[in-house]
Amino acid sequence: MNGDITLTWSQPADPDNTFIDYRVYEAGSNTLLSTITNYNTLSFLHIGADGQNGSRSYYVEVNSGCNGEFSDTSNIVSSMFLTVNNPGTGTAILQWNALANPNISTNNGYY
Repeated sequence: MNGDITLTWSQPADPDNTFIDYRVYEAGSNTLLSTITNYNTLSFLHIGADGQNGSRSYYVEVNSGCNGEFSDTSNIVSSMFLTVNNPGTGTAILQWNALANPNISTNNGYY
């Protein structure tokens, strides 16, 4: 695994046709990773995210309006990181992080 992380999101409503861009941020550092100006692009591949070594957190900002005066920020979401512990008893203990805290309404907490 190379640790790249793919983010996907649902297309927001744009009834006035004033979409400007999506801005994808890494949440811990508030680092802007990408500005996407195509309204129909609903994913971002974070190359070199190092996701094989731990969970990473992100949020997406949607900017719209004639002069960009409207923005909406998504919940902070995290990539899933699985840890496997083998206690030598013939079983494996699996642990992973939550995707969001609190859970997003479409997420029931079971993975």
